[in-house]
Amino acid sequence: MEEDGAIFLDLELPEGALLRWEPVAEPVPGAEHPNTYGAVWYAARGEAIARDGGAVIGWTPENGLGIPAVPVTANAGGGLSDGGGLRFEREVNAGLVAENALVDARHFTVAVRFESPEHEARTLVTLNPGAHDNYLFLSEKEGTLIWEDEDATAGVRMPSRAGAQWVAASYALGALSLSRADEGGDFEDVQSGPASLSLAAAMAGASDLFIGCRSHRKGIVKTLGASVIHDILFWIDADCLATPEGRGMLTAACRHVEGADA
Repeated sequence: MEEDGAIFLDLELPEGALLRWEPVAEPVPGAEHPNTYGAVWYAARGEAIARDGGAVIGWTPENGLGIPAVPVTANAGGGLSDGGGLRFEREVNAGLVAENALVDARHFTVAVRFESPEHEARTLVTLNPGAHDNYLFLSEKEGTLIWEDEDATAGVRMPSRAGAQWVAASYALGALSLSRADEGGDFEDVQSGPASLSLAAAMAGASDLFIGCRSHRKGIVKTLGASVIHDILFWIDADCLATPEGRGMLTAACRHVEGADA
């Protein structure tokens, strides 16, 4: 029987002959895969996370672009949140490290998508050069986002907000910039500070990317807070906060990341 161009057969077909239609997710307007822009993308989901029982023992970036992160020496065990993402608990070291993730620290940007119900994520990521005692850390403390170096030669701060959000921190030859955005939002407000020559000297050369902690050492537990980290984007050679074009690239990458959860 034919009706409006469609053919209907009044008979039973074997299972293998049936075609099943699955809805295809609509592309997110303005979104672009982070790798397209040269970003390393750590997505805390699926096969990217290696586990031994419930403990996370590895985090591989998307498409193998970048250095896999492994537990730090002082790692006491960390797992995944029930809603997805890496779970960090206050005063418990569940840190990971991607060694030599940054080869030549002249310009770079790191963006973290996270949640912290108590506004006390504390250390989110750290760029730690092995050849110097000084290092850069991105943290949230008492509802304030902080991007500064351990020696306090440079730093910028801005208020955090409730719910899932993005925080982006960039570096350019000793100068720091910081911005944040809600999911689905833009990086409109950028706070920047003057360059520090001593910081530029300390950051010259290779650095490790620490996630959820500051180094391999057990350290001070007050720097370890409570949060869930969903994604990290890392540009090893670009200051994405310096220009409108860079912020547009950052925003487009974040939209793609958010759409990957759908």
